[in-house]
Amino acid sequence: MARQPKSTVDAARRAAAKSKAATNPATPSLEYKALQADWALISTVLGGTGAMRAAGKSLLPQHEGESALRYKGRLASSVLTNFTSMTLDHWCGKPFTKPASLSEDTDDEIKKLADDINLCGDELTVVLKEWFTLGMAKRKAYCLVDFPEVPEHLRGRVTLADERRLNLRPYWVIIPAEAVIAPRKERINGEDVFTNVRFFDNRTVYDGYEEKIEVRIREYDRNVVERDEFGEEKVVEIRQRVHTRKSGKADDYDAGPWKVVDIDRIPLVEFDTKKLELLDLAYLNVTHYQSTSDQRNCLTTARFPILAGSGVDSDTVITIGPYAFLSAKDSAAEFYYVEHSGSALDAGQVDIDKLEEAMALYGAEMLKQRPDRETATSRVLDQAQHTAPLQVHTFAFISAVDMALYITKLWMDKGEDVVARVLIDTDFAMSSEDSAKVDNLKELRKTGDVSREQLLKGLKDAKGLPESFDEAANTRELNAEAEGKAKTALEAATKLAAASPKPEAAPAKADKPGEEE
Repeated sequence: MARQPKSTVDAARRAAAKSKAATNPATPSLEYKALQADWALISTVLGGTGAMRAAGKSLLPQHEGESALRYKGRLASSVLTNFTSMTLDHWCGKPFTKPASLSEDTDDEIKKLADDINLCGDELTVVLKEWFTLGMAKRKAYCLVDFPEVPEHLRGRVTLADERRLNLRPYWVIIPAEAVIAPRKERINGEDVFTNVRFFDNRTVYDGYEEKIEVRIREYDRNVVERDEFGEEKVVEIRQRVHTRKSGKADDYDAGPWKVVDIDRIPLVEFDTKKLELLDLAYLNVTHYQSTSDQRNCLTTARFPILAGSGVDSDTVITIGPYAFLSAKDSAAEFYYVEHSGSALDAGQVDIDKLEEAMALYGAEMLKQRPDRETATSRVLDQAQHTAPLQVHTFAFISAVDMALYITKLWMDKGEDVVARVLIDTDFAMSSEDSAKVDNLKELRKTGDVSREQLLKGLKDAKGLPESFDEAANTRELNAEAEGKAKTALEAATKLAAASPKPEAAPAKADKPGEEE
């Protein structure tokens, strides 16, 4: 049999792979693929020291010439100061300083759901903060407004008593961005509507004492059943099914039957910040992690002076200890300790301090009002143009929550005139005066007129300089900074001078040929 050309074989393989992807429910969207690497980085940083160490060389490179054993030790001693997690907590705490609530005119039956909105015992504020935090961390997060499946024997004849006994009412499930592999939207009647959604809906199954994860993908589809004579949608049904992964086959799933959903839209709501706000901060945090790792390694080296010798044979065996005796055959031989100058340590600490200041400033920027920033949401809500970025995200989040409440109304067969609105605090941005104070604080630090401690205190408050700003204490801290740097520089210069060879006397000037004294 004649062998097929390699190009033909490769083309056949690509076609087979393409065909497989077209039928595989786990095939992600292009946007999902584009965001995966960034999500992975943010997840690792948010995971703390353990996750960073597990990432190994990808986030803590091995230095050239560094042995595997030494790198392993350095990795094991490297610790992440998680500015990313602290900043995220700070951001997401602002809208929920006051508990979220539903407006007074919200339907009473919907209000009752707020005490246990997810059927897990969590009230509204807890669930909303989880949703908002996931969105701020990964740009997107979702809420599935689900409804328990009615038992087969009760379908078509469920009583009010049955609904209460079986908890047959809508509930919310918060889904992270990484789980929603393909949220497909189309513009229909002036609104962006989900037409097909696939997300992981794994569950734990038990085999005796053993626990196993059953990988499942839930799919929702907006199916146009009938169109009118002009091609416009006339009858639309929402249907869902579950794909279950076959044992040991990552790309092979068994598709379950389609089941019609009793509402007219896919019950998934997206919160999208349009930007990965944490990404740049996560990169800064990784750099800080690397810098502190190097600094700790330098400290370990600097703490131990190195015994050196001149005029000593390289093969001489030397024992170091309190009862040891050093000797050399050469009378001119010398033994001495070589110590670290400290200049590299000082430079390393300066780098760490600057990174920490940059990360603190990064967190504060989200609370500063920015001029000439107007969004569609702010126009609808009649907000001023001077809006902090975190406020803009909160307005978008409120719109998402209101949509989730709307879908809740659909499940409960409530009419369009029934009110269901969420109330979330948005009055947390810095005033124009406070923003100016923060900018002033940054400039004072650049010129050396404000200490690092006072900078961090002011930014932690996100209000510029704090009310407790102590001018005398600030002066003392600045003086201490200056003295510390001067002392380090003097010590480095002294050690360098001591270690340098002393210059020999200049040779006598030779007479020119032919000259006499």
